[in-house]
Amino acid sequence: MRGLAAAFDRADVEDQVEILRAIGRSRSAEGAALVDRVLQDPAFDAYEKRAARATAAWAARWIGGDAMAASLRRSAERRDGVDFETLEYLAVLDGKAALPTLRAVRVPRLRTFEWFHGREMDRLDWMIREISAGRPVDIELDHPPETIDLR
Repeated sequence: MRGLAAAFDRADVEDQVEILRAIGRSRSAEGAALVDRVLQDPAFDAYEKRAARATAAWAARWIGGDAMAASLRRSAERRDGVDFETLEYLAVLDGKAALPTLRAVRVPRLRTFEWFHGREMDRLDWMIREISAGRPVDIELDHPPETIDLR
C-alpha cells in the first residue's frame, strides 16, 4: 500500500484510477488514507478527475467500515451530491444511515447542470425508497463504477 500511495501523486489520471482500483480490491485499511484524500481534497474536484473520484468511492465501499462510510458521507455533502457514484456506494455501505445524506443532496445536486441528472434522480429516488422500505440495494449498485453508467 505504501508503494501504491507513493506512486499515486506522480501518476496520470488513468494510472491513479488503477492504483485506487488495486487499493479497493485489496480491501486493506492501509489504503484508506489515500482513498479519503481523493474523496476530500478539492484538488480532485476537477471534471477530469471524475474517474478517480468514482474509483475512490468504490474503493471506500470495499475497504468498508465506519471511517470509509464517514468519508463517503463527507464527500457527498461537500460536493452537494454531484458525484453520483459516491451516493451509490454510500447507500450500499451505510444502508439506512445513508438516508439523511441522500435526502439532503437530492435537490442541491441539480445546481450543476448535466443532461443525465434526470436518470440519476430516478436512481436516487429509487435508492431512497428501497432503503427506507428495508430492502437491499447492493444487488443493483454494488459494481465497479465503470459498469454503473447512467450517462
